[in-house]
Amino acid sequence: WVLRDKTYIAASKSIDFPGAPSNPDYIRGLNGPGCMELRPLSSDPDKTEFRWLLNTKLNGWIPSYIADKAYKKFMTKYMVFLREYCKKIKLRASDSSTTPKN
Repeated sequence: WVLRDKTYIAASKSIDFPGAPSNPDYIRGLNGPGCMELRPLSSDPDKTEFRWLLNTKLNGWIPSYIADKAYKKFMTKYMVFLREYCKKIKLRASDSSTTPKN
């Protein structure tokens, strides 16, 4: 990841790795170039704009219309879990700032 102008950017892409060669017993999906970007909102510094470019191909026998539905559901659930996680982090941070230090 990289931090530019208060924006975190993480990029990814599948690679071939000699330590994990293809195996005919398994189907290997591919990730094309993709990224996640987190940027604080100028109108509300307690909120963050999240952009996600997902570029993946599952391969195998799954029809593309089914895979597309699964991607949408996965991304939606991911955002729900990410929001919950961020709330927990914020609560922990506020709890630790109010806890007296010895």
